[in-house]
Amino acid sequence: MGVTNTGLSATEIAAIQTAVAAASPAPTDAAALQLIVDAAVTELAAETAAVLAAVTSAGNGTLTEAELTAAGVTNTGLSVAEIAAIQTAVAAASPAPTDAAALQLIVDAAVTELAAETAAVLAAVTSAGNGTLTEAELTTAGVTNTGLSATEIAASPAPTDAAALQLIVDAAVTELAAETTAVLAAVTSAGNGTLTEAELTAAGVTNTGLSVAEIAAIQTAVAAASPAPTDAAALQLIVDAAVSSMPITWNGTSNDWNDVSNWSTNTVPLATSNIVIPTGLTHYPTTSSALTVKSLTVESGASFIPQATVTGPVTFKRNLPAGNWHLVSSPVADATYEGIIANNTLAIGTGGNIGIGVYSNATGLPWDYATSAKTGTMPLGLGISIKLANIGDFSVTGIANISDVNQPITLGARTNFNLVGNPFMAYVNSKDFGLANRDLITEQTIWVWEGSEYVTYNATTPIEISPGQGFFVEAVADGDIIFAKSNQSHQASDTFKRESPRQSFELFVENEASKKSTKVFYIANKTTGFDNGYDSKMFGGVKASKLEVFTELITENKGNKLAIQSLPSTNMEAMVVPVGITAEAGKEVTFSVNAKNLPEGINIYLEDRVANTFTNISNKGYKVVLENAAKGTGQFYIHTTSKDLENVTIEQNLQDVSIYKSANNSVTITGLQSENASLNVYSMLGEKVISKQFKVTGVRVIELPKMAKGVYIVEVISNSKKITKKIILE
Repeated sequence: MGVTNTGLSATEIAAIQTAVAAASPAPTDAAALQLIVDAAVTELAAETAAVLAAVTSAGNGTLTEAELTAAGVTNTGLSVAEIAAIQTAVAAASPAPTDAAALQLIVDAAVTELAAETAAVLAAVTSAGNGTLTEAELTTAGVTNTGLSATEIAASPAPTDAAALQLIVDAAVTELAAETTAVLAAVTSAGNGTLTEAELTAAGVTNTGLSVAEIAAIQTAVAAASPAPTDAAALQLIVDAAVSSMPITWNGTSNDWNDVSNWSTNTVPLATSNIVIPTGLTHYPTTSSALTVKSLTVESGASFIPQATVTGPVTFKRNLPAGNWHLVSSPVADATYEGIIANNTLAIGTGGNIGIGVYSNATGLPWDYATSAKTGTMPLGLGISIKLANIGDFSVTGIANISDVNQPITLGARTNFNLVGNPFMAYVNSKDFGLANRDLITEQTIWVWEGSEYVTYNATTPIEISPGQGFFVEAVADGDIIFAKSNQSHQASDTFKRESPRQSFELFVENEASKKSTKVFYIANKTTGFDNGYDSKMFGGVKASKLEVFTELITENKGNKLAIQSLPSTNMEAMVVPVGITAEAGKEVTFSVNAKNLPEGINIYLEDRVANTFTNISNKGYKVVLENAAKGTGQFYIHTTSKDLENVTIEQNLQDVSIYKSANNSVTITGLQSENASLNVYSMLGEKVISKQFKVTGVRVIELPKMAKGVYIVEVISNSKKITKKIILE
């Protein structure tokens, strides 16, 4: 007809129709009709300001439900978001509606639009079109009310965009929040605030078989609801939410993850489960297929061997006493220093330092202490030192490691020791670790800090290295040591030491301040020289203690201070073991021994070549005041024999004497009893290059003149007896 006011609402058209019907005579052409339309629209436009003033608060442009009701709008129970959507629609109307009837149309249109937004969101935010919304899908859709139960999520019809979905979410949460006091009165005992399973059942709650702890957790959730739910349906939502968030605990009837009897709920955990693996069990889980978890926590003393990907955060805990430093490592990948600092209460030192120390074998001090500003990822296989402010668990969170781990070790300017650590949530055998890395480390030995001293472990005393345990190795060259995933096991408890019942003795020396020891084992097929994996020197990565005791090799002695020495199990009575100590002059020290499984009738004698005495220390200690500071061998020797050496004169056998190059221009001689001795050094052509007379009891260092590189023969003569040894000058 040529009428140009398009986009008219039903109300506007109805008003125009009324105006047309009221016109007399009725308009007969488009031009006349246009005048009627314009007049009607103009009349509507003129009615604008009054309604906006009437239904907004103090002219602030914000509609409230009370204002809508006062204006005659009948859609009550609108959420803040719905009212905001209506306000947007009102503002968009041109011209704006001027009365309640027109405004009602806008309200109806806005609400209808929300109700009509159905299929798209179901396709966009449901899993494989199965009509089930998940919390993750809500979050992806931009919905901010997380932690919703399945009942809350199941709105129908589903809205088609995040904004509309948010309105439904808000409505569901608001409905729960509004259900307040009745349930608390109906399902608690005598108003004492304690829910029982019977009361839950009576209230229509279907989650039966709840434990006391679970009911207590539900009660906490109910009490925390503000306002609390008022009927069984609402309470059921709280129960469901509380139960879904409760941890599922490993029972350990077997190692099979998929065995329902291994779980506290008698069901295999889901991807939404919070899982706890506790300590003190006989069996721990090993998995061969991929897992997804909401969270997984491995408690101190427990273990877990994943052989396939685990999706979800994994937290490992290790109980550490307060007041001491402990060597630790991360048994999970992607752990960060900032996470360690945030999740542990670390000791505070001077200058802003905290209880994290990183070891360095370069020049300078061995420990670099961190501050609270330290960031970055902690590499798998690296060891660090940790000191907690209070006794408790050291906690680290990351991703489960399922692969072999290669950790770099280096030669250093100060030492060649490197601090590494178990990168798995299960135990690693120290002997197998040493064998796997024998080409990269000087000896198949690890050194572990045990609260007050470094303890040496090798194949004579292999241990199961605990998850998260740090330890030292000594590099023979730069390279990557390997932690093989195949070298993992579960253990019944947090067992560090596992000694075999071998023939052995442990020699102790103590003063008023401390006590130290060294071990000697007698093992078939071992030698009096160096046996890799069975002879181990003391830890030398930090400053030495003021009191030390050690032994040296009977043959092939290079001056290494041994914490563990292994000797043949045969011919025990013919072997004399050099004993060295480090101690201050003028201080009394006491020697004692603890023997295990030695042959019947064998006693252990300590020979003091300065005092010229033998003491059977199998049954009593030997006390001595050192006239001079002790820093090596030469004064003390151990004899294992069935003879009574306290009443027998022993003629020295020069095979007990050790000769070795102690520096490139010196030779050390230990074990001589006679004061008078001589030394001759010959080239390989038989030319005598040095001859020297000297007096010694114990240790003597002979300085050599400057000589060409090569092999030389050292000859020592004492009491008409002679011993020779080859040395190499480099």
